[in-house]
Formats: sequence, C-alpha cells, structure tokens
Amino acid sequence: MTQPAVAGVATFTDILVDGTDTTAIDAIGDALASATSNTFEVVNQLLLKAGDGIGERPYFAGVDTNTNRVYVSNTVSRNLSVVDAATNKGVALIDMGAHPGWEGVNPFTQRVFVSDSLDGDIKVIDEPGEKIEVPVPLGAAAAQPTVDVENELVFVPATPDALELFVLDGKGGYAVVNQVTIGAAGDIAAGAVWDARNRWVWVVIPNRGIVRAVDPFGRQIMDEFVAGELPYGVAIDTARQQLYVTLAGQAGVVVYDIAGKRPLQTIPVGSRPQGLSVDEKTGRVYVANFGDNSISVLDAVDFFEIARIPVMGLGPGDAEFNPKNGLVYVPNGTDGSLSIIKP
Repeated sequence: MTQPAVAGVATFTDILVDGTDTTAIDAIGDALASATSNTFEVVNQLLLKAGDGIGERPYFAGVDTNTNRVYVSNTVSRNLSVVDAATNKGVALIDMGAHPGWEGVNPFTQRVFVSDSLDGDIKVIDEPGEKIEVPVPLGAAAAQPTVDVENELVFVPATPDALELFVLDGKGGYAVVNQVTIGAAGDIAAGAVWDARNRWVWVVIPNRGIVRAVDPFGRQIMDEFVAGELPYGVAIDTARQQLYVTLAGQAGVVVYDIAGKRPLQTIPVGSRPQGLSVDEKTGRVYVANFGDNSISVLDAVDFFEIARIPVMGLGPGDAEFNPKNGLVYVPNGTDGSLSIIKP
C-alpha cells in the first residue's frame, strides 16, 4: 500500500496483522533507501480492566454458551463481573459474599453456581435477574461446583468436618439431596468435574496429591490416582474419556485415561499452572500459568504443548474456553484484569 508523507512522516491507519507470531514491516520510498522495522509480536488479545467492569483480584471464570456471557469471580472486591461475549464488554457487577471463587454453569436453566470458601456456601445466581437467587450453606472451604445439566444436579466438595461431596437439587430450592464422605478431616478439595459418561464426579485433593472419582448416587469411591505435586485444576474430554489435571508444584498437566485407569502422560507447561479447560472439538486444552503470566495450548491427542501465549495481564488463574466464539477468557488476579485471547 502507498501513503504520502506529511512533514517527512507517512502514517498508515489501515494495516491489519492477523495471527500469533512475530513479523516485521518493510518500507520503501522513492528517494530513500528501503528499511525494515524491528520484529514485533502479534497477539490477538484484548484486555479488560476496572473501568471495563472487572473487579479486584479476578481469579475464576465460567461461560454460559446459551446466553454467550462470561462470569468472572472477583475475590477481593467480592463481586461477579458479567461480560457479554458477543461484544467482549462488561455489562454488570453482581454483589457476592466474602470470597467468591470457583464457578459452575447450567446454560439451560441460566443459573451460575459460585462457591465461597469463606462463607462456606454456594451462591446461586439468577442470570436474567443479575442477582443472587439463594445462598446454600455447606460448610467451610467450598470448592469447585460442577453441574449435571441433563438431570439438573449440582455437585460441590466442601469441608464441614471431613471432606464431603454435596449433591444439590438444581431444579429450584437447591436442597442438599445427598452427601458423600470423600476424605478425612483436614483434607481440602480444589477442582471438580462431572463425568457424564460414567456418572461420576472427579475431585482434586491437593494435600494428598490425588484425584478421586466419586459415585454420588452409590455413595462410593470408584477410582483414584496419584496425580503429582500440588494438583489443582481439572477438566474432562468426555468424548476421548481423558482427564486433565494441572500440577501447580511441577509445572505440568497430567493426562489420565479414564477407561484404562492409568496416567498417559505429563505434559510440561508454564510455571504454577492453575485453571484449565478443553475444546473437545479440536482436542486442545488451555491452561493458565500463574507463575509466568502465560497460557499453554496443549494437543490432547499427541500430548505436547503447541504454544505458550504471553498474557497481557498479571497472575492468570483460569483459562476458560468459549466454544461459542472460539476465544479463551483469562482472569488475571494480580493486576485485576481479564485477558480475552484468540488462540
């Protein structure tokens, strides 16, 4: 493209660069020698901050694929940011409890379930009303809620005394309909995920370095494996029957074969990996690396890190893939921002 110079400066306002790579620009002038710019990195990334509706210390995210909205738990400002994923703009802030954390979403009932580890409960968010519908007390250290959308059940690990898995009726009222002991006093849970094929809940127990599969209806432990050092987040690829668990203490993600009951591979990722999610269509896994401000993109078929993308914010705690638009939403706890990345 050609642009005339004004006072010796040619300004181009319509240069578009796509992709996530490094590139440079060549410039040629009639009376001047050609020149090449320094290389620069191309990152398809948007950053939302406090002025865009993001609160203090955002750390967890959940996506409603029906409404195409993203919910971000702000642990210090004690509220929940609502982001319209069609425009990628904050549209609301919902006041929460002492320490909003992990989230589970039912897109069919338009309810978001947010754990509060200090209040020891689950806040049920009415999406259309943008408010707390009801808090459900469970006990201390409520961890990640996970949802059986088909049967409208919600599963939440918490520690009233020993470590328990609570089963909530998600149809309304949200009463506790079952409770299964899954650990001892002093055990704590982190990530949890619903396995629709086996009808189990997989629960990460970091202090033991293990992951347990719980039958919440038969009230028994169905499987258990040693994951590694400080397991934290968990995600499932139901089609491939593979489980992915971040290992915060050893910068890796362990891949577990559910049907074969065996670990397949530990994939190296960035420092202190936290939350993660799966794109089952492409077989890619997205991992937030808190320690080096990046997300890892993993090939879940051949078990390697495809790319490590620098995050514009500081302290990423989660990497939530939105299949509606193909973007990854990364809350950054250290600087109070939300990175929206096209991987």
